[in-house]
Amino acid sequence: SCNETLIKPITLNVERNTFANININLKVLYPGLLTGIGYAHESGIAKEEIKLGFSFDYVTGMPFIPGSTVKGVLRSAFINHPEYIAELLGCDFNVCKKDIKKLEYEIFGDFHSCDNNKNLLTNEEVENLSNSEDIFLDAVIIEAGQEGRILGFDYITSHLAMIEGKRDESMDGLTEPNPIKMLKVIPGVTFQFNFILKDINEGINMSIKDKEILFTTILLDLGIGAKTN
Repeated sequence: SCNETLIKPITLNVERNTFANININLKVLYPGLLTGIGYAHESGIAKEEIKLGFSFDYVTGMPFIPGSTVKGVLRSAFINHPEYIAELLGCDFNVCKKDIKKLEYEIFGDFHSCDNNKNLLTNEEVENLSNSEDIFLDAVIIEAGQEGRILGFDYITSHLAMIEGKRDESMDGLTEPNPIKMLKVIPGVTFQFNFILKDINEGINMSIKDKEILFTTILLDLGIGAKTN
């Protein structure tokens, strides 16, 4: 219900992040944005309580997307979809795949231990990279959605039959829907993604402006939050 005080209209007075040299403003689309649902805070006492966690900034109390999440989403494009990155850069993947790996290292720092493609580069090649490593700041809300609102409710409906907290194997799982109530950022809310970026002058040359375009495209294509598909 939009009448609940938890999601009442607010007035925002947010200025540009002056620590960042790049600010990218992106708007939440349908069905909304979930962040921090792994922070469980269910008490198990109230029947209608919100059962999944959410990311709220410690200082402002506002929903936010941690910089580590932003960095992880952007880096996942390099790790899981290098051909896609090659397409965005306008190069043949078979020709520039090592350069893409170098670019990943320059932007994000040391390779992830689970990255099977890190062996594309020799230790000597890695040591010759500058590893400037850009800084990924938290994404914060700068504009509310419809009627000045930010938060709304959403539900995941589990159809597992539960008896005393355990699954009842004797039932078909369709007779006892178990809706899980959670918070979401509603469509129309605008987040500002903030970065401290540096130029890259070796391998694939990339200016700060080029990185801004690359990051924006990845975020628009892959999405961010728990309800992307």
